[in-house]
Amino acid sequence: MTVAECGNEEGPDDSRTQWTTPAVTEIAVAAVPSSPGGVYTFLPLGDDLTPPLAGHLNAPFYTKNDRTGYDREHPLNAMLPDATALGDSAGPEAARLAVDLVSWQAAWAGRLAAADSRTRASRSRNDR
Repeated sequence: MTVAECGNEEGPDDSRTQWTTPAVTEIAVAAVPSSPGGVYTFLPLGDDLTPPLAGHLNAPFYTKNDRTGYDREHPLNAMLPDATALGDSAGPEAARLAVDLVSWQAAWAGRLAAADSRTRASRSRNDR
């Protein structure tokens, strides 16, 4: 699915359907956890929102007008966590950071497993 295919029920959001560069999603995990993390759309969303991992998730979510929350089932909001890729970790905390990055909350864990399956299938096709 592409960002352009993720219009909303009220009609397409021109700011998203006219993007010419890839949407960027970012995760951040603290070396020493001090908070449960947060969900951001460039700025923090509501304090009651929890990210799918022990860290921060930043993405161009389609939010409520008051930017206090978002609908996780909206096509764009469902696609962005799916598109969040895990990169290589290095350093002495890499093992714990890797566990944090793959320890998604139960409500989100299916997305992580599905992303893994898609990645494996893509790599298998590319290896042929």
